Amino acid sequence: MIDLSDLLGQCRVFTAEQSTSDALPAQQPAIYAFFDLFRFSTDNLIDDVVRFKTRHARKHRLTLDEWPEYLRIRLRGDPTPFVGQGKDLCRSLSPPDCEEMARYLLFLSLLNEPLYVGKTEDIKARFVAHHSTGFLFHMKDVHKRSPDEFLFFACYCNAKLLRPMESILLQLINPPLCRQRR
Repeated sequence: MIDLSDLLGQCRVFTAEQSTSDALPAQQPAIYAFFDLFRFSTDNLIDDVVRFKTRHARKHRLTLDEWPEYLRIRLRGDPTPFVGQGKDLCRSLSPPDCEEMARYLLFLSLLNEPLYVGKTEDIKARFVAHHSTGFLFHMKDVHKRSPDEFLFFACYCNAKLLRPMESILLQLINPPLCRQRR
């Protein structure tokens, strides 16, 4: 068994609103990622899950620049409707249980595939830059999605490990919205 729990102390998880920059330390090296945020209302949990799956969980990507080497179709999430025992179990939750479920789902957005992975020697400056020219700006400008629809994860680490770690993560994960590949 390998216990990696001690590494959680080096990580921070926030929603990606602009105000998050106030909570980030300046000059702190980090590997970071953006995820879709599972933010669902406690009153309409099932409807919100279905709406999320319909709008964001299904992705088809065919890019001509990747052809003749290979053709890739990327599917995110389960495209079938939210039905069956899972839906029934959610329907039977009490209002307090729905509130607890919604909070856990916010955090468990980390189990989702990251949309973007990067490295920086100044996590605060890089986060602010994403709002004005980077990933979050692209989401607002092109996809009309608000930064509060994303989860921001930062793992503080040794600066000399940043570039090789980012390269490995990009190779292993292949986040759909990263242009850098190596």
